[in-house]
Amino acid sequence: MPYRNKTEQQMTLTDAVEALSMIVDLEPAKNSAMSSDDYQLLSDKLKRWSEKPTTAHQNSDIELVKNIFGTILYHLKNLYVDESIYIADEQKNKRVKTIMLLVGEAASNLDRLTGLFHDTQLKSVHELKEFKQLQEFYLNRVARKIDTGLLSKWILAIQGGNTVDDVAIKPSLKTLHTEHVFIDLEGVKKDTEYELFFIRKEDGTRFFDPKLIRSIKLVCDFDSYFKNGVLDDPFADIHWVVDRNLHITAKNMIGFLSNSIGKFYRQMQSYKKNEMVYGLQKAVMALMLASNPKNLLRNNPHKSCFEYFVDFQLFMRQVLQTREYHRMIAYPDPSVGASSPLMEMLNALILSYYTAKQEMHSEVSFVENIIHEATEEKSENQTGRFLEQILSANYAAMGKMIKTHPNGHLKKILEMVENGNTPHFDPLFQHNIPMEMYQLYVDSTKIINIRLPAPIIQENIQKAWVNDEFKAFLRSLKVTQQKLLMFNFQDKTSWREHTRVKALEDLHKNPEFSDNFIVVTIPKDTEFYHQAAPYNKESHADVFMKNLKEQMVDESAGFYFPKANGHEAFIDRSIKLVHETFFQSKNVLTRDQRLDFIEIFYFFLELKFLDTYKPNYFSFTCKDAIDISGASNACFFTFLKLLNQEKLSEKDMEFMNFLIYAIPITVRERLMLRERFNRMASAIKSFETTKSFGQQLSQVFAELYDAPILDSKFSFGS
Repeated sequence: MPYRNKTEQQMTLTDAVEALSMIVDLEPAKNSAMSSDDYQLLSDKLKRWSEKPTTAHQNSDIELVKNIFGTILYHLKNLYVDESIYIADEQKNKRVKTIMLLVGEAASNLDRLTGLFHDTQLKSVHELKEFKQLQEFYLNRVARKIDTGLLSKWILAIQGGNTVDDVAIKPSLKTLHTEHVFIDLEGVKKDTEYELFFIRKEDGTRFFDPKLIRSIKLVCDFDSYFKNGVLDDPFADIHWVVDRNLHITAKNMIGFLSNSIGKFYRQMQSYKKNEMVYGLQKAVMALMLASNPKNLLRNNPHKSCFEYFVDFQLFMRQVLQTREYHRMIAYPDPSVGASSPLMEMLNALILSYYTAKQEMHSEVSFVENIIHEATEEKSENQTGRFLEQILSANYAAMGKMIKTHPNGHLKKILEMVENGNTPHFDPLFQHNIPMEMYQLYVDSTKIINIRLPAPIIQENIQKAWVNDEFKAFLRSLKVTQQKLLMFNFQDKTSWREHTRVKALEDLHKNPEFSDNFIVVTIPKDTEFYHQAAPYNKESHADVFMKNLKEQMVDESAGFYFPKANGHEAFIDRSIKLVHETFFQSKNVLTRDQRLDFIEIFYFFLELKFLDTYKPNYFSFTCKDAIDISGASNACFFTFLKLLNQEKLSEKDMEFMNFLIYAIPITVRERLMLRERFNRMASAIKSFETTKSFGQQLSQVFAELYDAPILDSKFSFGS
C-alpha cells in the first residue's frame, strides 16, 4: 500500500528535482555565505511553489525547503514499499543515488544561506526534521542494501558526522553545466517551448542546458517506478490509439487515391529509370502497408502501421527533393501540363495527405471513455447547466486523471532528442500530421477546416523555411483553382516565432502561391492579447477599444492583413457591435471582460476574412496546432452554433471533447494548457450568457457580411 502524507498534494517529484537542481547550480564559493543576490534568486524561485495549493502554515522559504525534502521522502517510501521487488533493480538504484547526491549538495548550499534561517532557531538545514527523516530512511532502508558505502559516507560527511575528504569522494555535479541557459524545467514541464530543444541559437549553440536532460530523465524514470502499484494509467495504451488512427488515415488515403494509383502503375513502365517514379512507388507501398490491418500493433507485427506511415512520409519528402520534380516545376512541359502521370499521382498523394476524410471515431471513443471514467463519481445533473460549467467540470476531472500519466510529454522530448532523428523543429516528422476537422457550409458553399500545424522546418532561431510538402499541397490546389486561408496565430513580435511567421507571410507574397494561399496573422501571445503590462490596468472601455483598433492597423503589433482595403470600416463597426451586444456598452471593463472582448472580436474578424476570400480550405494555425489553435477552433465552433441559436447536441459535445482533448493527448500526451483552456471557457461563457441575440444581431450581420453567416451549418465526424 503506497505511503501518503501531506506533501502528496503540495509538490510533485518534478518540482522537487527542479528545486534541488536549481539550488545546486547556484554554486556559492566553498566555505562562504551566499551573496544577497543568490539568496534573493533562490527565494524568488521557491515562491513559485507557494502559489500552488499548500497548507495554511506554509508561508516561508524554510517551509518550502521542508516540503522539498518531504516530497523526496514520500516518493522514496513508495518506491521501496516492497524491497523484494525493487532492491535488485540497479538502474533504479542509480537514479535514487543521483537524487540523494542532489539532496546532499543542495543541503550544503542551503547552509550558506544565512537569510534562510531568519526568524527561526535553526542554524542548519541538517537540523530540519524532514531532512533527518529522509537521511535516516535512505541510510537504513536503501543505502545499506544497495550502496558500497561511498555515498553514505559522503552524506554523513556533509552533515559533519565524519571527517571525509569532500573533494576526493564527492561526484562532480558541475560537469554538465553550460554558460548559456534559456530554458528551465518549469517551461519544459508546461510544454510551452519544447521546440527550442530542436532549434539552435544563431551561433550554433543549444538553448537548453544539458543538465536539464539529466533532471528530465531522473523525473521520468523515477515516476515510472513510482507508478507501480498505484492507480492504473488510462493513457498507457495511447500508442495503440495513435497506431490505429494512422492505419485508418492510410486506409482512407488509399481509397481517395484508388483511381490515381491504378493509372500510375499502368503508365509507369515508360519511366522505369526515373528516381521520382521509384520514390513514388515506395511511398505508395508504405502507405498500403500502413493501411493493412495485419500491421496494427495489437497483432504484434514485425513493423507497425505507425512505422510504415513514417516511412511513407519519408519517401514522399524524398520525392519532393528529387531533381526530376524540381525540373518539372521549373520547366513544365506545356504539351503535358499538369496531366503528367507523375505529377498527377504526386498531386493526388499530397492532396490526400492534407485533405482526405479521416475517421475521428477511435480518438473520440478513447477520450469519451476517459472523460466518463474521470467523471463517473460525479452525481450532479448536467441538465440546464451552462456549457462553460460542463467544459470546466470535465477539464478538472481530466486534470486528475492525467496525474497518473504526468510525464508523457517529457518522455516524448527525451525520445526525440536522444534518437537524433529530428535535428530540426519539424512538426510533420514529430508525428503531428494535418487532418480535416470539419466542413462549414455557408449559403451552400462548402469550406473545409484543416488542422494544420505550422508547415515549417526550423534549424536555428533565425532560419526557418516552409516545408516541401506544404508547397506541393498549394501547387495541387492551384491545379484545381482552389484556395487556402490560413489564420496564423503565431506572434511575429516574439523572438521565438518571428522567423516562422515571416516565412509564411513571404510565401503568401511569392507570385507562385499568392493566388491560392492567403495568410492572415493574428498574434495570440502578445502583451495586448493577454492584457499584460502596460495594458493590464487600463479598464476604461473607450481607451481599450482605441488600443484594440490601433493593434489592428499597426504593423509593429504583429498583425498581417493582405489586401486590407475596407477592413478598417469593418473593424470600427464590429468593435462597436461587440461592445454593445456582449458588454452592454459598459464604460468600464474588467481585465477578464477585456480578454473575452478580444476573443469575441477576433471571431468576428475571422468570419470577415472567410466572407471576403471565400476559400475552399481554412486553418487555425499555431506552432503545433494544439493549444492556441485547439482553443480557437473550439471557440469558433461554439460561437457559430450559439449565433445560430442552436444548443449543442450530444454529438456536438463529443466533437468539442475531440477538439479540446484528443489532439493534445495523442500528439503530446497531456491536456490542453490550462491558461488556453481557461481563456476559451471564459469567452464561451461570455458569449453564452448574452441575451441580445435575435433580430437586431441578424440585421447587423447583414451589414457586416455578404454571406448569410447566421445560416451556416457544420458537418464533422465520419
